[in-house]
Amino acid sequence: MQDTPISTGEEDEECVFRESAQLFEFEEGGWKGLGRGVLRINRNKEDHKARLLMKGHSGLHLLLNANLWTGMVRVHDLQRLAG
Repeated sequence: MQDTPISTGEEDEECVFRESAQLFEFEEGGWKGLGRGVLRINRNKEDHKARLLMKGHSGLHLLLNANLWTGMVRVHDLQRLAG
């Protein structure tokens, strides 16, 4: 039996932030826990695009994969600007 290489999609990226975290989603008037894992900000080595990535502690379960961009505003900042 031969070992086959597994591609994670992170081969061309560098991790610029890493922290253990718990992910929540606001649903139907309350917060629902989606899981615990490692939250990372990865940046592509060539085009420097970044993404927020969270996998479960086993490393196999993907909890979050979101692109980040310049000018992105947090919800807290939007609420403060609105009034």
